[in-house]
Amino acid sequence: MGADSIDVLGGTAGNISCMEDLDRLAERLDNARWSIRQASREMMSCEVPWDDGIPQPRADMPSNYPSLRNSARQAVTWELQRLIPSPPFGYCNGAIDSCGPLRDLNSQLVELADKVRTARANYEEAERSITRTMNGWQTLRANLLSSLASSGPFGHFVATAGLTLGLLAEATWSLRIKGGLPCLADMVREHHPDLRALLGPLVNPKLRFSPASTQEVTRGITGMAAAFLGDGLWVTATKGATYTDSAIGGVEAMIDRIMNVSGGDPDRTDISITKITDCHGNNSWLVAIPGTESMTMGNDSNASDNGTNLRAITGDPNAIGIAVTTALRDAGIKSDEPVVLAGYSQGGIVSAALAADNGFTSAFNVTAVLTAGSPVALLKPARNSQWLSLEHVQDVVPVLDGKPNPHTAKHTTVVRDLSPKASTFSLDDPLEAHHLPEYARTAALVDSSKNASLNSWKAAAAPIFDPGATVETTVYTVERHTSPPRILRKGKRH
Repeated sequence: MGADSIDVLGGTAGNISCMEDLDRLAERLDNARWSIRQASREMMSCEVPWDDGIPQPRADMPSNYPSLRNSARQAVTWELQRLIPSPPFGYCNGAIDSCGPLRDLNSQLVELADKVRTARANYEEAERSITRTMNGWQTLRANLLSSLASSGPFGHFVATAGLTLGLLAEATWSLRIKGGLPCLADMVREHHPDLRALLGPLVNPKLRFSPASTQEVTRGITGMAAAFLGDGLWVTATKGATYTDSAIGGVEAMIDRIMNVSGGDPDRTDISITKITDCHGNNSWLVAIPGTESMTMGNDSNASDNGTNLRAITGDPNAIGIAVTTALRDAGIKSDEPVVLAGYSQGGIVSAALAADNGFTSAFNVTAVLTAGSPVALLKPARNSQWLSLEHVQDVVPVLDGKPNPHTAKHTTVVRDLSPKASTFSLDDPLEAHHLPEYARTAALVDSSKNASLNSWKAAAAPIFDPGATVETTVYTVERHTSPPRILRKGKRH
Protein backbone atom coordinates (compact mmCIF):
# COMPACT_ATOMS: atom_id res chain seq x y z
CA MET A 1 0.00 0.00 0.00
CA GLY A 2 1.60 3.26 -1.13
CA ALA A 3 1.17 6.81 0.07
CA ASP A 4 -1.47 7.48 -2.59
CA SER A 5 -3.54 4.36 -1.97
CA ILE A 6 -5.91 3.18 0.72
CA ASP A 7 -6.98 -0.13 2.23
CA VAL A 8 -10.68 -0.53 2.94
CA LEU A 9 -11.59 -2.86 5.81
CA GLY A 10 -15.04 -3.94 6.93
CA GLY A 11 -18.29 -2.47 5.66
CA THR A 12 -20.84 -4.27 3.53
CA ALA A 13 -18.07 -5.89 1.46
CA GLY A 14 -15.86 -6.83 4.42
CA ASN A 15 -15.04 -10.28 5.79
CA ILE A 16 -17.37 -10.08 8.80
CA SER A 17 -20.22 -8.93 6.59
CA CYS A 18 -19.58 -11.87 4.27
CA MET A 19 -19.59 -14.19 7.29
CA GLU A 20 -22.97 -12.79 8.27
CA ASP A 21 -24.13 -13.43 4.71
CA LEU A 22 -23.01 -17.07 5.07
CA ASP A 23 -25.07 -17.39 8.24
CA ARG A 24 -28.12 -16.03 6.45
CA LEU A 25 -27.49 -18.34 3.48
CA ALA A 26 -27.32 -21.41 5.70
CA GLU A 27 -30.53 -20.35 7.41
CA ARG A 28 -32.27 -19.90 4.07
CA LEU A 29 -31.09 -23.32 2.91
CA ASP A 30 -32.59 -24.85 6.04
CA ASN A 31 -35.85 -23.01 5.44
CA ALA A 32 -35.92 -24.19 1.82
CA ARG A 33 -35.32 -27.77 2.90
CA TRP A 34 -38.19 -27.72 5.39
CA SER A 35 -40.46 -25.99 2.87
CA ILE A 36 -39.81 -28.75 0.34
CA ARG A 37 -40.44 -31.44 2.95
CA GLN A 38 -43.68 -29.82 4.08
CA ALA A 39 -44.92 -29.33 0.52
CA SER A 40 -44.09 -32.94 -0.28
CA ARG A 41 -46.00 -34.26 2.71
CA GLU A 42 -49.02 -32.11 1.89
CA MET A 43 -48.90 -33.33 -1.71
CA MET A 44 -48.67 -36.96 -0.57
CA SER A 45 -51.83 -36.57 1.51
CA CYS A 46 -53.74 -34.67 -1.18
CA GLU A 47 -56.25 -37.39 -2.14
CA VAL A 48 -60.00 -37.11 -2.80
CA PRO A 49 -62.62 -39.87 -2.78
CA TRP A 50 -63.95 -41.52 -5.92
CA ASP A 51 -66.85 -39.15 -6.46
CA ASP A 52 -68.99 -38.84 -9.61
CA GLY A 53 -69.68 -35.24 -8.58
CA ILE A 54 -66.25 -34.17 -9.83
CA PRO A 55 -66.56 -32.71 -13.31
CA GLN A 56 -64.97 -34.38 -16.28
CA PRO A 57 -61.85 -32.85 -17.89
CA ARG A 58 -62.49 -30.10 -20.39
CA ALA A 59 -62.37 -30.91 -24.11
CA ASP A 60 -59.23 -28.81 -24.62
CA MET A 61 -57.19 -30.84 -22.11
CA PRO A 62 -54.58 -33.27 -23.48
CA SER A 63 -55.78 -36.81 -24.00
CA ASN A 64 -53.21 -38.10 -21.55
CA TYR A 65 -54.40 -35.80 -18.74
CA PRO A 66 -55.41 -38.07 -15.81
CA SER A 67 -59.07 -38.32 -14.92
CA LEU A 68 -60.11 -35.95 -12.18
CA ARG A 69 -62.28 -38.75 -10.87
CA ASN A 70 -59.18 -40.56 -9.56
CA SER A 71 -57.44 -38.11 -7.26
CA ALA A 72 -56.14 -34.59 -7.09
CA ARG A 73 -52.79 -36.14 -6.31
CA GLN A 74 -52.55 -37.66 -9.79
CA ALA A 75 -53.35 -34.28 -11.36
CA VAL A 76 -50.71 -32.54 -9.23
CA THR A 77 -48.21 -35.23 -10.19
CA TRP A 78 -48.91 -34.75 -13.88
CA GLU A 79 -48.49 -30.95 -13.63
CA LEU A 80 -45.26 -31.22 -11.65
CA GLN A 81 -43.78 -33.66 -14.17
CA ARG A 82 -44.69 -31.24 -16.92
CA LEU A 83 -43.44 -28.01 -15.27
CA ILE A 84 -40.41 -29.04 -13.20
CA PRO A 85 -37.18 -30.00 -15.03
CA SER A 86 -35.94 -33.53 -15.20
CA PRO A 87 -33.76 -35.02 -12.41
CA PRO A 88 -31.69 -34.28 -10.42
CA PHE A 89 -33.97 -31.31 -9.74
CA GLY A 90 -37.17 -32.75 -11.12
CA TYR A 91 -40.21 -34.33 -9.50
CA CYS A 92 -41.28 -37.90 -9.26
CA ASN A 93 -44.28 -39.42 -7.54
CA GLY A 94 -43.49 -40.32 -3.96
CA ALA A 95 -41.53 -37.13 -3.35
CA ILE A 96 -39.20 -36.97 -0.37
CA ASP A 97 -40.90 -39.50 1.85
CA SER A 98 -40.25 -42.34 -0.58
CA CYS A 99 -37.55 -41.73 -3.19
CA GLY A 100 -36.67 -39.58 -6.16
CA PRO A 101 -35.29 -36.18 -7.14
CA LEU A 102 -37.01 -34.10 -4.45
CA ARG A 103 -35.49 -36.35 -1.84
CA ASP A 104 -32.13 -35.90 -3.55
CA LEU A 105 -32.67 -32.14 -3.60
CA ASN A 106 -33.42 -32.18 0.12
CA SER A 107 -30.18 -34.05 0.80
CA GLN A 108 -28.23 -31.62 -1.36
CA LEU A 109 -29.65 -28.65 0.56
CA VAL A 110 -28.69 -30.27 3.88
CA GLU A 111 -25.18 -30.95 2.60
CA LEU A 112 -24.75 -27.42 1.24
CA ALA A 113 -25.96 -25.82 4.48
CA ASP A 114 -23.49 -27.97 6.45
CA LYS A 115 -20.64 -26.97 4.13
CA VAL A 116 -21.49 -23.28 4.55
CA ARG A 117 -21.43 -23.59 8.33
CA THR A 118 -18.20 -25.63 8.23
CA ALA A 119 -16.50 -23.01 6.04
CA ARG A 120 -17.52 -20.27 8.46
CA ALA A 121 -16.29 -22.26 11.48
CA ASN A 122 -12.96 -23.03 9.78
CA TYR A 123 -12.42 -19.35 8.96
CA GLU A 124 -13.16 -18.28 12.52
CA GLU A 125 -10.84 -20.93 13.96
CA ALA A 126 -8.03 -19.89 11.61
CA GLU A 127 -8.50 -16.26 12.64
CA ARG A 128 -8.49 -17.17 16.34
CA SER A 129 -5.36 -19.28 15.87
CA ILE A 130 -3.51 -16.43 14.19
CA THR A 131 -4.60 -14.02 16.92
CA ARG A 132 -3.47 -16.40 19.66
CA THR A 133 -0.10 -16.87 18.01
CA MET A 134 0.46 -13.14 17.58
CA ASN A 135 -0.76 -12.16 21.04
CA GLY A 136 0.74 -14.98 23.10
CA TRP A 137 4.02 -13.29 24.07
CA GLN A 138 2.32 -9.90 24.40
CA THR A 139 -0.25 -11.33 26.82
CA LEU A 140 2.37 -13.16 28.86
CA ARG A 141 4.48 -10.01 29.19
CA ALA A 142 1.47 -7.89 30.20
CA ASN A 143 0.40 -10.43 32.83
CA LEU A 144 3.91 -10.41 34.32
CA LEU A 145 4.00 -6.62 34.47
CA SER A 146 0.52 -6.51 36.01
CA SER A 147 1.53 -8.99 38.73
CA LEU A 148 4.60 -6.93 39.56
CA ALA A 149 2.66 -3.66 39.56
CA SER A 150 0.01 -5.15 41.86
CA SER A 151 2.53 -6.36 44.45
CA GLY A 152 3.27 -2.91 45.89
CA PRO A 153 5.24 0.28 45.19
CA PHE A 154 8.53 -1.54 44.73
CA GLY A 155 7.00 -4.05 42.34
CA HIS A 156 5.38 -1.25 40.37
CA PHE A 157 8.74 0.52 40.15
CA VAL A 158 10.40 -2.67 38.88
CA ALA A 159 7.66 -3.20 36.28
CA THR A 160 7.89 0.39 35.09
CA ALA A 161 11.68 0.23 34.90
CA GLY A 162 11.53 -3.05 32.98
CA LEU A 163 9.09 -1.67 30.41
CA THR A 164 11.17 1.50 30.05
CA LEU A 165 14.34 -0.50 29.44
CA GLY A 166 12.50 -2.59 26.87
CA LEU A 167 11.31 0.49 25.00
CA LEU A 168 14.81 1.96 25.05
CA ALA A 169 16.20 -1.31 23.69
CA GLU A 170 13.68 -1.24 20.83
CA ALA A 171 14.57 2.36 20.04
CA THR A 172 18.31 1.58 20.07
CA TRP A 173 17.83 -1.45 17.80
CA SER A 174 15.77 0.63 15.38
CA LEU A 175 18.39 3.39 15.27
CA ARG A 176 21.20 0.93 14.55
CA ILE A 177 19.33 -1.24 12.03
CA LYS A 178 16.84 1.13 10.41
CA GLY A 179 18.63 4.42 10.97
CA GLY A 180 15.70 6.04 12.76
CA LEU A 181 13.45 5.83 15.77
CA PRO A 182 10.60 3.28 15.58
CA CYS A 183 7.09 4.30 14.58
CA LEU A 184 5.31 5.62 17.66
CA ALA A 185 1.98 4.12 16.56
CA ASP A 186 3.56 0.67 16.21
CA MET A 187 5.07 0.91 19.69
CA VAL A 188 1.69 1.84 21.20
CA ARG A 189 0.02 -1.07 19.37
CA GLU A 190 2.65 -3.47 20.67
CA HIS A 191 2.80 -2.20 24.25
CA HIS A 192 -0.75 -1.08 24.92
CA PRO A 193 -1.46 -4.12 27.18
CA ASP A 194 1.75 -3.31 29.11
CA LEU A 195 0.63 0.28 29.66
CA ARG A 196 -2.78 -0.89 30.86
CA ALA A 197 -1.09 -3.38 33.18
CA LEU A 198 0.91 -0.58 34.81
CA LEU A 199 -1.91 1.98 34.97
CA GLY A 200 -4.62 -0.37 36.25
CA PRO A 201 -3.43 -0.67 39.90
CA LEU A 202 -2.62 3.06 40.01
CA VAL A 203 -6.08 4.30 38.97
CA ASN A 204 -8.04 1.58 40.78
CA PRO A 205 -6.57 -0.62 43.54
CA LYS A 206 -9.19 -3.28 42.76
CA LEU A 207 -7.59 -3.91 39.36
CA ARG A 208 -4.90 -6.39 40.39
CA PHE A 209 -2.84 -9.18 38.81
CA SER A 210 -4.28 -8.91 35.29
CA PRO A 211 -4.07 -6.11 32.71
CA ALA A 212 -6.94 -3.66 33.05
CA SER A 213 -9.15 -2.90 30.07
CA THR A 214 -9.08 0.47 28.36
CA GLN A 215 -12.52 1.23 29.79
CA GLU A 216 -11.31 0.49 33.34
CA VAL A 217 -8.23 2.68 32.95
CA THR A 218 -10.05 5.64 31.41
CA ARG A 219 -12.89 5.53 33.94
CA GLY A 220 -10.35 5.27 36.75
CA ILE A 221 -8.52 8.38 35.52
CA THR A 222 -11.71 10.37 34.99
CA GLY A 223 -12.95 9.34 38.42
CA MET A 224 -9.74 10.57 40.06
CA ALA A 225 -9.91 13.85 38.11
CA ALA A 226 -13.58 14.38 38.95
CA ALA A 227 -12.84 13.91 42.65
CA PHE A 228 -10.46 16.89 42.57
CA LEU A 229 -11.75 19.03 39.69
CA GLY A 230 -15.40 18.10 39.16
CA ASP A 231 -16.82 16.25 36.17
CA GLY A 232 -16.84 19.33 33.91
CA LEU A 233 -20.25 18.59 32.37
CA TRP A 234 -21.81 22.05 32.84
CA VAL A 235 -21.71 23.42 29.32
CA THR A 236 -23.71 25.72 27.05
CA ALA A 237 -23.99 25.85 23.26
CA THR A 238 -24.65 29.42 22.14
CA LYS A 239 -26.01 29.97 18.63
CA GLY A 240 -23.89 32.19 16.42
CA ALA A 241 -23.98 33.36 12.84
CA THR A 242 -25.83 31.52 10.06
CA TYR A 243 -24.52 31.83 6.52
CA THR A 244 -25.20 30.37 3.10
CA ASP A 245 -22.69 27.65 2.29
CA SER A 246 -21.56 25.68 -0.74
CA ALA A 247 -22.84 22.19 -1.54
CA ILE A 248 -21.12 19.26 0.16
CA GLY A 249 -19.45 17.27 -2.60
CA GLY A 250 -18.03 14.35 -0.64
CA VAL A 251 -15.88 13.24 2.30
CA GLU A 252 -13.16 15.81 1.59
CA ALA A 253 -15.75 18.59 1.78
CA MET A 254 -16.88 17.21 5.15
CA ILE A 255 -13.28 17.43 6.41
CA ASP A 256 -13.23 21.05 5.18
CA ARG A 257 -16.29 21.76 7.36
CA ILE A 258 -14.37 20.42 10.36
CA MET A 259 -11.35 22.59 9.48
CA ASN A 260 -13.59 25.65 9.47
CA VAL A 261 -14.41 25.18 13.18
CA SER A 262 -10.95 24.01 14.32
CA GLY A 263 -8.32 26.08 16.06
CA GLY A 264 -10.45 28.98 17.24
CA ASP A 265 -10.51 30.71 20.62
CA PRO A 266 -8.46 28.71 23.16
CA ASP A 267 -11.11 29.39 25.81
CA ARG A 268 -14.00 27.85 23.87
CA THR A 269 -14.90 25.36 21.14
CA ASP A 270 -16.98 25.91 18.04
CA ILE A 271 -19.10 23.29 16.30
CA SER A 272 -21.16 23.76 13.16
CA ILE A 273 -24.53 22.44 12.05
CA THR A 274 -25.20 22.51 8.30
CA LYS A 275 -28.77 22.32 7.02
CA ILE A 276 -29.22 20.83 3.52
CA THR A 277 -32.65 21.43 1.96
CA ASP A 278 -33.48 19.67 -1.31
CA CYS A 279 -35.83 20.88 -4.06
CA HIS A 280 -38.78 19.20 -2.34
CA GLY A 281 -38.19 20.98 0.96
CA ASN A 282 -36.77 17.93 2.75
CA ASN A 283 -34.02 18.66 5.27
CA SER A 284 -30.88 16.72 6.13
CA TRP A 285 -28.11 17.80 8.49
CA LEU A 286 -24.32 17.63 8.87
CA VAL A 287 -22.68 18.19 12.27
CA ALA A 288 -18.94 19.06 12.24
CA ILE A 289 -16.98 18.61 15.50
CA PRO A 290 -13.28 19.57 15.86
CA GLY A 291 -10.49 17.82 17.73
CA THR A 292 -8.92 18.35 21.15
CA GLU A 293 -8.05 21.99 21.88
CA SER A 294 -7.03 21.86 25.55
CA MET A 295 -4.84 19.48 27.59
CA THR A 296 -6.76 20.01 30.83
CA MET A 297 -8.86 17.38 32.63
CA GLY A 298 -12.31 18.95 32.95
CA ASN A 299 -11.50 22.16 34.81
CA ASP A 300 -10.97 24.54 31.86
CA SER A 301 -13.47 26.82 30.13
CA ASN A 302 -12.72 24.97 26.89
CA ALA A 303 -14.68 21.72 27.08
CA SER A 304 -12.66 20.16 24.25
CA ASP A 305 -10.08 18.66 26.61
CA ASN A 306 -8.74 15.34 27.83
CA GLY A 307 -11.61 14.97 30.28
CA THR A 308 -13.96 14.83 27.31
CA ASN A 309 -11.61 12.42 25.51
CA LEU A 310 -11.57 9.91 28.36
CA ARG A 311 -15.31 10.05 28.86
CA ALA A 312 -16.23 9.83 25.18
CA ILE A 313 -13.87 6.95 24.34
CA THR A 314 -15.94 4.61 26.53
CA GLY A 315 -19.30 6.10 25.50
CA ASP A 316 -19.93 7.89 28.81
CA PRO A 317 -21.66 11.31 28.93
CA ASN A 318 -19.17 14.05 28.01
CA ALA A 319 -19.18 17.82 27.75
CA ILE A 320 -18.96 18.16 23.97
CA GLY A 321 -21.57 15.45 23.44
CA ILE A 322 -23.97 17.29 25.76
CA ALA A 323 -23.31 20.54 23.88
CA VAL A 324 -23.91 18.90 20.49
CA THR A 325 -27.23 17.48 21.71
CA THR A 326 -28.24 20.93 22.97
CA ALA A 327 -27.32 22.53 19.64
CA LEU A 328 -29.26 19.94 17.62
CA ARG A 329 -32.36 20.56 19.69
CA ASP A 330 -31.95 24.31 19.26
CA ALA A 331 -31.68 23.83 15.48
CA GLY A 332 -35.12 22.20 15.49
CA ILE A 333 -34.09 18.93 13.86
CA LYS A 334 -37.00 16.51 13.50
CA SER A 335 -36.65 12.87 14.51
CA ASP A 336 -37.10 11.57 10.93
CA GLU A 337 -34.62 13.92 9.24
CA PRO A 338 -31.25 12.35 8.29
CA VAL A 339 -28.32 13.47 10.45
CA VAL A 340 -24.65 12.85 9.59
CA LEU A 341 -22.03 13.30 12.35
CA ALA A 342 -18.46 14.13 11.33
CA GLY A 343 -15.50 14.66 13.64
CA TYR A 344 -11.72 14.78 13.72
CA SER A 345 -9.76 13.19 16.59
CA GLN A 346 -11.84 14.02 19.69
CA GLY A 347 -14.70 15.12 17.43
CA GLY A 348 -14.77 11.65 15.90
CA ILE A 349 -14.87 10.01 19.33
CA VAL A 350 -17.77 12.25 20.37
CA SER A 351 -19.60 11.54 17.09
CA ALA A 352 -19.25 7.77 17.57
CA ALA A 353 -20.25 8.00 21.25
CA LEU A 354 -23.44 9.84 20.29
CA ALA A 355 -24.24 7.38 17.49
CA ALA A 356 -23.70 4.51 19.93
CA ASP A 357 -26.19 5.95 22.43
CA ASN A 358 -29.73 4.60 22.15
CA GLY A 359 -31.24 7.71 23.69
CA PHE A 360 -29.54 10.01 21.19
CA THR A 361 -30.37 7.86 18.17
CA SER A 362 -33.99 7.64 19.30
CA ALA A 363 -34.24 11.43 19.22
CA PHE A 364 -32.20 11.96 16.05
CA ASN A 365 -32.02 9.87 12.87
CA VAL A 366 -28.26 9.30 12.58
CA THR A 367 -27.71 7.70 9.19
CA ALA A 368 -23.91 8.03 8.88
CA VAL A 369 -20.83 8.86 10.95
CA LEU A 370 -17.40 10.01 9.74
CA THR A 371 -14.34 9.88 12.03
CA ALA A 372 -10.80 10.98 11.14
CA GLY A 373 -7.88 9.95 13.33
CA SER A 374 -10.15 8.82 16.19
CA PRO A 375 -9.97 5.78 18.53
CA VAL A 376 -13.55 4.44 18.31
CA ALA A 377 -13.11 0.65 18.46
CA LEU A 378 -14.85 0.42 21.86
CA LEU A 379 -18.07 1.92 20.47
CA LYS A 380 -20.74 0.25 18.34
CA PRO A 381 -23.59 1.71 16.24
CA ALA A 382 -26.79 1.79 18.26
CA ARG A 383 -29.03 1.55 15.20
CA ASN A 384 -28.75 1.18 11.42
CA SER A 385 -26.19 3.92 10.86
CA GLN A 386 -23.09 3.42 8.72
CA TRP A 387 -19.71 4.41 10.19
CA LEU A 388 -16.60 5.37 8.22
CA SER A 389 -13.25 5.74 10.03
CA LEU A 390 -10.16 7.24 8.39
CA GLU A 391 -6.85 6.18 9.92
CA HIS A 392 -3.15 6.50 9.08
CA VAL A 393 -0.78 3.63 9.86
CA GLN A 394 1.69 6.04 11.49
CA ASP A 395 -0.95 7.95 13.50
CA VAL A 396 -0.74 7.09 17.19
CA VAL A 397 -4.12 8.59 18.18
CA PRO A 398 -6.47 5.99 16.59
CA VAL A 399 -4.69 3.19 18.49
CA LEU A 400 -4.96 4.78 21.95
CA ASP A 401 -7.96 2.59 22.80
CA GLY A 402 -5.78 -0.47 22.29
CA LYS A 403 -8.14 -2.21 19.91
CA PRO A 404 -8.52 -2.21 16.10
CA ASN A 405 -11.86 -1.15 14.68
CA PRO A 406 -14.28 -4.07 14.23
CA HIS A 407 -14.73 -4.88 10.54
CA THR A 408 -18.50 -5.21 10.64
CA ALA A 409 -21.11 -4.52 7.99
CA LYS A 410 -21.88 -1.20 9.73
CA HIS A 411 -18.30 -0.03 10.28
CA THR A 412 -15.87 0.62 7.41
CA THR A 413 -12.26 1.57 8.14
CA VAL A 414 -9.98 3.21 5.58
CA VAL A 415 -6.28 2.76 6.37
CA ARG A 416 -3.60 4.77 4.57
CA ASP A 417 0.12 4.20 4.87
CA LEU A 418 1.92 7.54 4.61
CA SER A 419 5.28 8.16 3.00
CA PRO A 420 8.38 6.42 4.42
CA LYS A 421 9.44 9.73 6.00
CA ALA A 422 6.42 9.51 8.29
CA SER A 423 7.08 5.88 9.19
CA THR A 424 9.44 6.66 12.07
CA PHE A 425 8.91 8.68 15.20
CA SER A 426 9.83 12.34 14.71
CA LEU A 427 11.13 14.25 17.70
CA ASP A 428 10.20 17.52 15.98
CA ASP A 429 6.56 16.52 15.40
CA PRO A 430 5.47 13.18 16.92
CA LEU A 431 1.89 13.78 15.69
CA GLU A 432 2.84 14.53 12.09
CA ALA A 433 0.65 11.71 10.79
CA HIS A 434 -2.32 13.02 12.80
CA HIS A 435 -2.62 16.40 11.09
CA LEU A 436 -6.05 17.25 9.71
CA PRO A 437 -4.80 18.41 6.24
CA GLU A 438 -3.30 14.94 5.76
CA TYR A 439 -6.68 13.40 6.53
CA ALA A 440 -8.21 15.72 3.93
CA ARG A 441 -5.92 14.09 1.34
CA THR A 442 -7.02 10.66 2.53
CA ALA A 443 -10.64 11.80 2.20
CA ALA A 444 -9.99 12.76 -1.42
CA LEU A 445 -8.87 9.18 -2.09
CA VAL A 446 -12.09 7.93 -0.51
CA ASP A 447 -14.14 10.20 -2.79
CA SER A 448 -12.48 8.75 -5.88
CA SER A 449 -12.76 5.11 -4.74
CA LYS A 450 -15.41 2.75 -6.13
CA ASN A 451 -15.11 0.23 -3.29
CA ALA A 452 -18.42 -1.47 -2.46
CA SER A 453 -18.17 -0.80 1.29
CA LEU A 454 -17.43 2.88 0.68
CA ASN A 455 -20.35 3.06 -1.76
CA SER A 456 -22.65 1.73 0.97
CA TRP A 457 -21.46 4.42 3.37
CA LYS A 458 -21.87 7.11 0.70
CA ALA A 459 -25.42 5.88 0.10
CA ALA A 460 -26.20 6.28 3.82
CA ALA A 461 -24.85 9.85 3.73
CA ALA A 462 -26.32 10.63 0.29
CA PRO A 463 -28.93 13.22 1.43
CA ILE A 464 -26.19 15.70 2.41
CA PHE A 465 -24.43 15.30 -0.96
CA ASP A 466 -27.28 16.82 -3.03
CA PRO A 467 -25.57 19.24 -5.48
CA GLY A 468 -28.81 21.15 -6.09
CA ALA A 469 -29.75 21.66 -2.45
CA THR A 470 -29.83 24.89 -0.47
CA VAL A 471 -27.11 24.83 2.17
CA GLU A 472 -26.95 26.90 5.37
CA THR A 473 -24.38 26.56 8.15
CA THR A 474 -24.80 27.74 11.73
CA VAL A 475 -21.90 27.96 14.20
CA TYR A 476 -22.46 27.17 17.88
CA THR A 477 -19.99 28.18 20.59
CA VAL A 478 -19.46 25.66 23.39
CA GLU A 479 -18.33 26.90 26.79
CA ARG A 480 -17.80 25.08 30.09
CA HIS A 481 -18.98 26.57 33.38
CA THR A 482 -17.91 26.01 36.98
CA SER A 483 -21.54 25.79 38.10
CA PRO A 484 -24.85 24.98 36.39
CA PRO A 485 -25.64 27.78 33.90
CA ARG A 486 -28.67 29.81 34.93
CA ILE A 487 -31.27 30.28 32.17
CA LEU A 488 -32.40 33.93 32.06
CA ARG A 489 -34.94 33.55 29.26
CA LYS A 490 -35.46 31.37 26.24
CA GLY A 491 -32.37 31.32 24.05
CA LYS A 492 -30.24 33.22 26.60
CA ARG A 493 -27.98 31.71 29.25
CA HIS A 494 -25.87 33.24 31.96
